[in-house]
Amino acid sequence: MKEKTRARHYAKGIGDAVADRTINRLVAHEFRKPKEIQYTIGARDDISIEKAVEEQARSQGYEYDEYRVKRRGDVLDVTIQALRQKKKESWADVAKRVAQGNSLLEPREERRDAEFDALHHHLRQASVLMSGRHLQHGDKDQPNRNIEVFTNCLHGSTEILTQEYGNRALNQMVGEVVTVKSADGTWRPAKINEHGTQELFDITLKTGSSKVRKTVTATANHRWFLSNGEVTENLKVGDVLRPTHADVGIDAEGVVHGIVFGDGTAHKSRKDSYRLGVSSGRTYASIRVCKQDSVADELHEWLDHADYKHTTPSHANGDRVYYLGKVPYIKELPFTRDPEYLAGFIYGWWLADGYKSYGSGLEISTANIEAANWLEEHAAYAGYNVTSHRVMERNEDDGSFQNGKALHVIRLRKNVAWKVESINPVGADAVYCPEEPVTSGFTLANGLLTGNCSTSAVSFLTFYLLLNGSGVGRAYDDNLMCVDWSNLPVVIPVIDESHQDVLSGQIDAFSVRNARHLYAHADIVEFRVPDSREGWAKAIERMEVMAFEGVHRNKVLLLDFSDVRPRGAPIGGMQNRPASGPGPLMDAIKHIARLRDSSMEPWRQAMYADHYLAECVLVGGARRAARMATKTWRDKNVLDFITVKRPLEFLGKSGGEIAQMKQENPWGYMGFLWSSNNSVTADDEFWKLVKATDEDLRFESDETKELALHAKKVLDTIAEASYFDGTGEPGIINQDKLNQRNDGLLDYLDGDFAESERYKLDEDTKCLTSKLPEKVVSAKYTQITNPCGEISLMMLGGYCVIADVVPFHAQDDDDAEDAFRTTTRALIRTNLMDALYGREVKRTNRIGVGITGLHEYAYKRFGYGWKDIVDEGKSKDFWLMMNRFKRAVAEEAERYAKELGVSVPHTDTTIKPAGTTSKLFGLTEGAHLPSMREYLRWVQFRNDDPLIQTYADKGYPVRKLQVYSGTTIVGFPTQPAICRLGMGNKLVTAAEATPEEQYQYLRLLEKYWIQGVDAEGNLLPDSGNQVSYTLKYDPLVVGYEEFRSTLIDGQSSVRCCSVMPQTDATAFEYQPEEPVTKAKYEMIVNAIMTEEEVQEDVGLEHVDCAGGACPVSFNENQVAQER
Repeated sequence: MKEKTRARHYAKGIGDAVADRTINRLVAHEFRKPKEIQYTIGARDDISIEKAVEEQARSQGYEYDEYRVKRRGDVLDVTIQALRQKKKESWADVAKRVAQGNSLLEPREERRDAEFDALHHHLRQASVLMSGRHLQHGDKDQPNRNIEVFTNCLHGSTEILTQEYGNRALNQMVGEVVTVKSADGTWRPAKINEHGTQELFDITLKTGSSKVRKTVTATANHRWFLSNGEVTENLKVGDVLRPTHADVGIDAEGVVHGIVFGDGTAHKSRKDSYRLGVSSGRTYASIRVCKQDSVADELHEWLDHADYKHTTPSHANGDRVYYLGKVPYIKELPFTRDPEYLAGFIYGWWLADGYKSYGSGLEISTANIEAANWLEEHAAYAGYNVTSHRVMERNEDDGSFQNGKALHVIRLRKNVAWKVESINPVGADAVYCPEEPVTSGFTLANGLLTGNCSTSAVSFLTFYLLLNGSGVGRAYDDNLMCVDWSNLPVVIPVIDESHQDVLSGQIDAFSVRNARHLYAHADIVEFRVPDSREGWAKAIERMEVMAFEGVHRNKVLLLDFSDVRPRGAPIGGMQNRPASGPGPLMDAIKHIARLRDSSMEPWRQAMYADHYLAECVLVGGARRAARMATKTWRDKNVLDFITVKRPLEFLGKSGGEIAQMKQENPWGYMGFLWSSNNSVTADDEFWKLVKATDEDLRFESDETKELALHAKKVLDTIAEASYFDGTGEPGIINQDKLNQRNDGLLDYLDGDFAESERYKLDEDTKCLTSKLPEKVVSAKYTQITNPCGEISLMMLGGYCVIADVVPFHAQDDDDAEDAFRTTTRALIRTNLMDALYGREVKRTNRIGVGITGLHEYAYKRFGYGWKDIVDEGKSKDFWLMMNRFKRAVAEEAERYAKELGVSVPHTDTTIKPAGTTSKLFGLTEGAHLPSMREYLRWVQFRNDDPLIQTYADKGYPVRKLQVYSGTTIVGFPTQPAICRLGMGNKLVTAAEATPEEQYQYLRLLEKYWIQGVDAEGNLLPDSGNQVSYTLKYDPLVVGYEEFRSTLIDGQSSVRCCSVMPQTDATAFEYQPEEPVTKAKYEMIVNAIMTEEEVQEDVGLEHVDCAGGACPVSFNENQVAQER
């Protein structure tokens, strides 16, 4: 690491909030010796003192061994002996973790230290900001993972219950398919997988006041079922695990076996061979049932039910003696692993010879060590947990235990709630996990229930990528539509009546049994949906393939969601925000099923299907899905695409009529299909035809004249929708300007363009995936963009592998150039990971090195404001510096790719919205100007997110949305920090910049940063992506005709751009940024500061990129030496 690199702190307020919400992990700091911590709590009647002490300690992250309490009136003075404290990571922690993970992707071991030092240096000073997902998930286990998913596993020595081997360690069954006891108690097949080397933790559990402890060694994010019905990948001290499935039947033969084993007699027939003192011959069994009590009565019932004869001989003092006859192995332990037989055996053993006063459990004593060990190993098969195993030694000379043997006293209970007592790191080792796809759970040998491990041109892959947190772009061109959703079978989502969401009334139950009865006349196909991303996507894959094949319309497809985790179960990776449960996807499937009889064209069917699926995706439980939808201007039905999101009330109305309607009722007209940013794809021919006059077309063919009329109509419809609807949509993407290199594309005609180690296509799906490449290869253009427009991607599928450089945070120009080169290498290494679109990654190796904090850098380094940088002649030194950085990226990409033997990246530079990462340090976002001087930034939350009440209590404005069902927004008062830098008239906000100036700014960015120029000023070969930019204008200043004219001149000159009005009302229910007066801003801030005693400069991460780009915010830059 470079000397004296200072670790930057997050921006106060917003930076800390965004970091805690998106990237920071909890890190346990061990104390060298127990640390005495004192605090005071109020005396409470509703919980015990122990619980109150524990809650307060946990709220501060402390784990302790002992505590003392001294009462002082109505308060308690508490002293704890803290062993460790869990704290959120600092930026210095994140920088080290991410640098370590990425550098380990370097295939040459001797280069890893140098790569770590370079990346660590720039991350510490925040001159490099990797993408949000990279910052969240990057660590030293990265080489063992794929791009989409991160695994959670157990140590190899962990034993699990199997039918084939009994209790066996995971590392002894790698690659095998064994039968495990799943989460619902059913024995199901599971494959044992190895997942490389990861950090492990000893998880110690206890039950009640018992001294018995169980320890499991697992990764920090291993999946556990909790007693409250939730599922967590972030187990904490104090969590209580869900008991293993205990509803196991009792086999009568097993009971009798247990009775005789526990207190019966087995002997050889003396008639067969008699010699004094020796019994030989066949085994005969009998048992004397002593006493006359309820236990004896139950024994009588079991034995009488089995039809065994009994007598009451005189020597038995009236007790019954049952004769069982010839029973082989009756005094031996069972060989079977049949759960019901074992449950019966254990119960019979206890009934005959166990202690009867141990509460709700069983207590069995034996001097036979083999039997004691057998009981420990087999109790879990019968649904029992061993809660105690005491060994009582023989007292000398008192004859307390026969033959001087120790007595083993074993206690068993069902439905045991094991509580997490401690979680301690134990280092890294190889890890393993069974993959049980139905319930995603299995039972360990010690009886504990745990979980297993948990990425477009078609809807099911779009859905899968959305579930994994990826933004997804899709072209809805007519010639790319392969699926006619009207050929769907009758699709019925079903769920068992016992599912938690059914019992709580959130879902109406319609079970498989009822569905089978209702559709008994039909050809039924059933699919049980696993509780995983892959499982949800597979359900949609089944639907889409059946629609594609076109022969299943008269069939019934039952999609069974009984195994899907309930609403509120935590999702790991986003601070355990609550899962949505199966309800939203079941509703989405019901909506998609309506397409069967909708009489829609295929492109519109696909748009609705993808929207319904995206609507139910809440990434990490906190984030709406991000989509880009495009359609070529050449399609005759593109006019319908342009207006597909328009409110019904606006259809058929003129622009003037719409303006009048909005003025009278600003919030009365809501749009549709909000989950995507829509854009029309254009090209140079489109713009030539739009600009063509009648004289230009005079000698053209009738076909060209008709096409020109169509182009002009498309442009007018776009302009009217964007201006009068107030949505800024659709945008325009100049598809011919996107970087397209189609070498190797013909190889995709085999249909294998999307598959990874984790997600495998079904065989019949490949008929569909083989058809798509034929259509893409024959298309004029093969590229579209990601949702925010900054990355060019092949239509069949690809990834945005992106990161930002912050030259504003660099030490000097040379350090800034090194940051660009370091980021380039880091992104190329990221592309070495396994991926769903791994084949396309290898072909193109696309990366996107971006810039953020651009306006701060221009002012700090060159003293330029907005008016200066749009004047190319005046600010030529600034633009040549941008070109220097571009050339550094291109040079480094070629050099490093050739060193590693991979494809030179087809694209290398970009500018993304950078909404999340920029907020960490209060920077302007990407290339954007500040939106306003004062405004409310509205941020989406799920209605059940606990943070909503927290912010409401602090005084933030809170509003529950009506159209965006299930969503609440919180308003954060925002005054960008750049407004306080003393820039004077050099400061310009987005609405104050003219459209002409903003288009000139984009052209300069594309010239010097996206493409680059040589020493003579000639354009270099194109290796760039795009600039994601939202152009803002004031509709009170810019009229429609001026807007249309600017659109024609400006949009035709850049690769892509979103154009949004700066207004206080839109066709949607809320704007991400709502202007407020300075007086209102100060009033809200003062109300919050009264509660917080600290000002929140800007709002949390905005997750709904309006019109293709995310909104803007600023904050002060803070640099501090790491402690």
